[in-house]
Amino acid sequence: MTYPPALPGSEMSAVEATYTAALARYGPEIAEMGRRLWQRIASPHWALEWALPRWLGDAFGLPLDTSHALVVGNVLGLAYVRLQDDLADGESNPASRPAAISLGTALYHQTIRHYMGLFDPASPFWNYLDTWMGQWLRATIQSNKPSITDFRAHQEDHFLRLAGRGAPLKICAAAAGLLAARAETIPPLAAALDHLLVSAVLLDHAHDWEQDLASGRYNAFIAYTSPLPQETEQREANRRHVLAELMLGGGGRAYFGIINDHLRLAGQIVQPLKITGLDAYLLWLEAHARDYGEELAARARARLREVTNLIFAPGEG
Repeated sequence: MTYPPALPGSEMSAVEATYTAALARYGPEIAEMGRRLWQRIASPHWALEWALPRWLGDAFGLPLDTSHALVVGNVLGLAYVRLQDDLADGESNPASRPAAISLGTALYHQTIRHYMGLFDPASPFWNYLDTWMGQWLRATIQSNKPSITDFRAHQEDHFLRLAGRGAPLKICAAAAGLLAARAETIPPLAAALDHLLVSAVLLDHAHDWEQDLASGRYNAFIAYTSPLPQETEQREANRRHVLAELMLGGGGRAYFGIINDHLRLAGQIVQPLKITGLDAYLLWLEAHARDYGEELAARARARLREVTNLIFAPGEG
């Protein structure tokens, strides 16, 4: 998949230097684990997390060094959240778990220390940070638990809860708004990012349904296609429901329609703020979601044709 550009390589290198120096003080084991984590978060997959502070700074007229400081804060926070998500999802090596927990502590400390250089203790920034980190913590605890509401009966508040694991992304919106004396932009930006995050989560679940099925993680796309609980004994039945939807049903059109609805809502909310980079990202994600939905259904139909041809192929001789 081709991602939109994040930041120039020179700025990414400058952020890496700050990140590396911040972790070097904790010893070689944590520094090395931090280096491996860096290789993951520097991926184009995280283009939004890297570039959003810069887009906001450009739109709000912040000095370049201030925008850069917001990028550093966002990337430190991304590293912390990514590591904690791995721990919560059981994706870390048990042997390295103590070092991973220590690295998480170091990253959180460095993130808070970084923002303390930008905001005084009485700033409303800290209330925003507390609120959105709380959303993320609650969403992380609930993330692998099945929804108590059937997916097809979800209302708007059910979908917005999906945005919780991306809630820390909103912290840079509060930071940029306050530093630019544009606090009125924070509520609409937060609402737009919630809708964007709903779409991103649903799209990730469509990408990852087979891996999640195999590993026993809750997956919204499976929940959309199957009424069965996502339990080990129902694994193959759930697989059949997904394939039936893709091969014989609607091809997931209603599911991808929800993704596009939330992206369009995000675009409508943020459009008056004239954040050019974010507008372009929303258009890119909408196009990608549309293309991936079509690709997913086309692959399933091709698989069905192959199976049908094998069954009904004329016998030899």
